[in-house]
Amino acid sequence: MVVVLLAGVAGVLWAASLALTGPAAVLVSAIALFYSMLFVVSAYALWRCHALEEPATWNVPRRLLILAPHEDDCVIAAGGIGARNRRLGGATRIVYLVPDEQPGMAERRRDEARAAWQEAGLDAGELRFLDLLRGCASATLRSCGQRQPCCERSSTSSNRACSSCRCSRAAISSMT
Repeated sequence: MVVVLLAGVAGVLWAASLALTGPAAVLVSAIALFYSMLFVVSAYALWRCHALEEPATWNVPRRLLILAPHEDDCVIAAGGIGARNRRLGGATRIVYLVPDEQPGMAERRRDEARAAWQEAGLDAGELRFLDLLRGCASATLRSCGQRQPCCERSSTSSNRACSSCRCSRAAISSMT
């Protein structure tokens, strides 16, 4: 719809520039050229989207690993595919990377995620809750033998994990 509208506006402006004379014709021609370029760029983008996008079907069970920053992001972005894969008999694993930092909310979000995925047919063992801001997996991660933060947060250090911490990578690799 927008592409057609841009083409119409450009056509009207080109017609107006032909009818006008003097500085007004130059100004309207410049605006018509601008709208013509917008039309070409948007038509090309529309064509590329049509050429590249194919409808995705998920009709066979697969191994699926969903990485989500927070518990609610997973449901919004990949919840339907995860539930469908599980119904088809595929292995679905979900890794939440960062807990909620508000007091008491991390536990509540974990419980909500477990309940939601249980409705979709996934067990609690197929969910992992990491704390990558502190550099290590949280205590709920059974595959990691390390339970303390690798890097202490301070005003001089960033929130990134130190390079010596391998528990988060080990947790993700143990799920595949």
